[in-house]
Amino acid sequence: MIYQTVPLSVTISDSEHHFKIESPIVIKEFKYLGHMINNEFSDDDDIKRKIRNLFMRTNVLIRRYNKCSISVKLTLFRAYCMCFYDVGIWLHYSTTVLNKLKSCYNKCVKMFFWIQTPIQCYPDATRIKSALF
Repeated sequence: MIYQTVPLSVTISDSEHHFKIESPIVIKEFKYLGHMINNEFSDDDDIKRKIRNLFMRTNVLIRRYNKCSISVKLTLFRAYCMCFYDVGIWLHYSTTVLNKLKSCYNKCVKMFFWIQTPIQCYPDATRIKSALF
């Protein structure tokens, strides 16, 4: 973890030597190369960050490319929303956070492709389902 020194210190002085001992502060979490690392070595914070980014990217795509065809939307969704490169290094996570990521992905697909009914009833559902799932 990263340590910062505090101005509170203990001074030990000798006739010849002068020592200053500073106590460190432990930082509970920090971002390293785009990943959140915390004291418990849990990946829950990183997964929550990924959920926020997925919603944000999907909303940007909805705002900008709402009127495009399904093939263009598939390409855009694959490029901007399906970048799960760091999933392979997640080791310690809770099942509730992982279920939130799954439901977030399903909500984003439904929002971007305007799927209001169950995915089996949608006319182009087979093409979307085979391309994304």
